[in-house]
Amino acid sequence: MGTCLGSGDKHYQTFDGLKFDFQGTCTYTLAKYCGSAATLEPFTIDEKNANRGSQDISFLRVTNIYIYGYNISIYKREVGKVRLNGVITSLPVTLKDGKIRLYQKGLSTVMQTDVGLRVGYNKNWHLEITLPSSYYGAMCGLCGNFNQNPEDDMMSSNGIKVSAIMVWAASWKVQDRDPFCWHSCQENCLTCDESKRDLYGDDSHCGVISKAVGGPFRECHSTVSPENVFDNCIYDMCLNEGNKTILCVVLETYADTCGDHGVTVYDWRTPSSCDESGSWYSDETGGNGTNLTVSPIDGGDGHLHLHHCQVLWP
Repeated sequence: MGTCLGSGDKHYQTFDGLKFDFQGTCTYTLAKYCGSAATLEPFTIDEKNANRGSQDISFLRVTNIYIYGYNISIYKREVGKVRLNGVITSLPVTLKDGKIRLYQKGLSTVMQTDVGLRVGYNKNWHLEITLPSSYYGAMCGLCGNFNQNPEDDMMSSNGIKVSAIMVWAASWKVQDRDPFCWHSCQENCLTCDESKRDLYGDDSHCGVISKAVGGPFRECHSTVSPENVFDNCIYDMCLNEGNKTILCVVLETYADTCGDHGVTVYDWRTPSSCDESGSWYSDETGGNGTNLTVSPIDGGDGHLHLHHCQVLWP
């Protein structure tokens, strides 16, 4: 049996006992079955880290487990609950005819499987992954290869042995739609705290872009994916301290793109308080809420990109 640990301000220990510290704030693959035996159930465990006040300190915010066709997400702040394929679900839960059991044990959310894989994560940022010996030598990721030799744990995702922890971790980065994440922050790194992301992601801000039921862009989603537009909107709003003129420009650009594809777009100006000029208006003042103008930047590829907007002061 082997155990991989992640705890506190991102202290790790692999299945083979290699200890290391890493403060990256992206999503990384911790443990993945990389063998070929048909008798072993494949799985992947990722973790998403986040900043905790200081740019020098990160902590584990969410654990994603992919097994038996499920995406099981355990969030730090959702005690007694998990997300099954994105849907918040109260514990306990039994899946796949008992092959997966999810339950709360004290401060920990626990997943137990019939193949012997056990994952426990508690609200004090402590993660514990336990594997049976049947997976011996068949693992990869930041938890190592589980062969009782810590000297060869630092294998990159393309199978090359590396000596630098940051290089090793960066090779196991998973795309997570977080433009603010970093592997190593020296100083003045861009950040956007979770409360601001929640605010800018609501239906009166960037959330209107991806709103499926009753949303103004709902008929466009299958033609022009809202994901990147939404992510870039959050990014712009964070960088510009919630300036709503930025929001109006992003929404107008998405609306125009949808229109170019012949897709019907419903009223988006009213819920987002954007006037016909693309500026934000305030009901309290009866006029524009800001006197800023926004210019998209030429990305050098023949297209204009709004995700790095310049704010021009008159």
